[in-house]
Amino acid sequence: PRKNIFDGKHVEISKINGSINNFSFLKDTIKANINLSASERSGLKVKKLQTAFRLTPHIMEFSKLLLQTNKSTLNNYYAMQYKDLNTDMLNYVTNVTMKAVLRNSSISTDDVAYFAPGLNKWNEKFLVNGKLAGTVSDFSIQNLFLRSSSNTFVSGDLAVKGLPDANKTTITLKQANVQTNSREIAFIVPAISTIKSPDLAALGNVHFVGNFSGTLHNVNAKGALSSALGGITADIVLSFPLNAQPSYKGIVETQ
Repeated sequence: PRKNIFDGKHVEISKINGSINNFSFLKDTIKANINLSASERSGLKVKKLQTAFRLTPHIMEFSKLLLQTNKSTLNNYYAMQYKDLNTDMLNYVTNVTMKAVLRNSSISTDDVAYFAPGLNKWNEKFLVNGKLAGTVSDFSIQNLFLRSSSNTFVSGDLAVKGLPDANKTTITLKQANVQTNSREIAFIVPAISTIKSPDLAALGNVHFVGNFSGTLHNVNAKGALSSALGGITADIVLSFPLNAQPSYKGIVETQ
């Protein structure tokens, strides 16, 4: 297994410390109040796991959750649903259905990078609220609100399908309310940094209200956009080909 990357087939947990109270094992269900800390082979640390835990043959549930990892804090509720615990955990990305309610949670891309190594250079932290359901490869987040430490925020109903292959992943954001800038976007869509005209940096923070869907290479956006240089309404398709200049086609009107 590779260092600094979580591998579901080679999970090694050590330095387990804590307490388990109100333990019960009734028929096929285990329940307990858990308060513990631990470390995983990859370097991911559970500094604090406090929860009302429930385990059955088809669900592992963490309610009243407080989870503190290396640089992240998750609050409220998380559950994993599966047909068979042993076999589905080996194929976590596609076989395990996650359900989560996140309230005032903070997520560091450094921690996410243990599962998605491509994020290991982003060094960003986000405040997150929302209700997540689905697998890693096909999930949605209702009532999403996400804010970064560098003035980017996103709200709306998000659907993501295709991970962990970022190049084939489709993203849909309905009722979007987004503020960001060219520097933040360039980390996700590197082709943005190659655009010299117009000067995207001169736009400063850009505010978008509407809907968009697509991939890292092809995005359909429909809505209103405002910046330091003015506002437009747009119904356009943006293309970011791997070996060619970015382009767009569609309708753009100044406000």
